[in-house]
Amino acid sequence: MTYATPAPASGATPRESDAIAGGTVDIGRTLDEGAYSTLQKFAVVLAALSIVVDGFDSQLIGFAIPVLIKEWGITRNAFAPVVAAGLIGMGFGSAFAGLFADRFGRRWAVVGSVLVFGTATCAIGLAPNVAAIAVLRFIAGFGIGGALPSSTTMTAEFTPARFRT
Repeated sequence: MTYATPAPASGATPRESDAIAGGTVDIGRTLDEGAYSTLQKFAVVLAALSIVVDGFDSQLIGFAIPVLIKEWGITRNAFAPVVAAGLIGMGFGSAFAGLFADRFGRRWAVVGSVLVFGTATCAIGLAPNVAAIAVLRFIAGFGIGGALPSSTTMTAEFTPARFRT
């Protein structure tokens, strides 16, 4: 004699009802085989937006340098440390983002990275000299370097395997 498992009143699938009853669930398999929910799509869109803004921020200095050269009457070579500081900050940000994300979670790594590079980039508008811009670019680079790996990892974690490509 076979018994059919009745559908739970909560609308959960038999696998989910097993988990509710004390069974185990493979989260990766559940995410890969389950529906692609609105929450997952929203998380992916926000992560993608952080990557877009990250790219915009890293290119922004290229538009600002010619204006600052004209305004401050200095040479293009004076901005070499600014560009280098941003790249060095990105390297450090990429290196430490994984450690931060493992300790505090991917969401906080992305939020923190966007907050760091957004604040530093806005503060550049108030910078009085090239040295201050270089320091702020290093800080912004740190956030930029942290946002990209954290966002891409979070996107991969929230997207079912059938949609990852």
